[in-house]
Amino acid sequence: MNSGKGDGVCGYHDGQGTWASPCGCHPRSPTQRTGNTAINTMEAYHRAPGIAVYGGGCAGTGGFAPEIASTGGPAAVGNSSFGLAVNNGLAGAPALLFLGLGAFTPGLPVGGGCSVYLNLSPFVLQIPPVVTLSGSGPGGGSGTNVFGVPHMPSLLGFSFYFQWVVLDAGSGNGLFTLTSGLGATIQA
Repeated sequence: MNSGKGDGVCGYHDGQGTWASPCGCHPRSPTQRTGNTAINTMEAYHRAPGIAVYGGGCAGTGGFAPEIASTGGPAAVGNSSFGLAVNNGLAGAPALLFLGLGAFTPGLPVGGGCSVYLNLSPFVLQIPPVVTLSGSGPGGGSGTNVFGVPHMPSLLGFSFYFQWVVLDAGSGNGLFTLTSGLGATIQA
């Protein structure tokens, strides 16, 4: 299995016993290594119909970059369990989920190696609530924001774009880290 920014896999063993991580994650991330391959515990969500992760997160305390994933099944009309998770963040830190109507690639640099992957026009919304990451230590924090997809067939085929911001003074900008972006196209 190949790895790289935005492909849903954080890292892999290169066959020579070396951990390779093109997206800046650490072997303590949710990626489980098996032989010369990598299995990301979030990969099934990244590969769900209508879900695409793009760009790359930026590192915070301990060199860990938070990761974004969908949860609760597909982004389908009427799926009240759909939400987004953040993993690999600073435990105890506040995290905010933002929504935009378009992707912005290759990203808008905002300092410390972080980039915003949401198109800021016509608007970007913060989806409440602010989530406090559970777990312990750098790279051990995770949280979920479940907001569901309304039962509105008119949403079918529309795409929405998301990105988490995790407050982390240990980041390169001294304020926050960002995940990759995630696009979700509403399914039937």
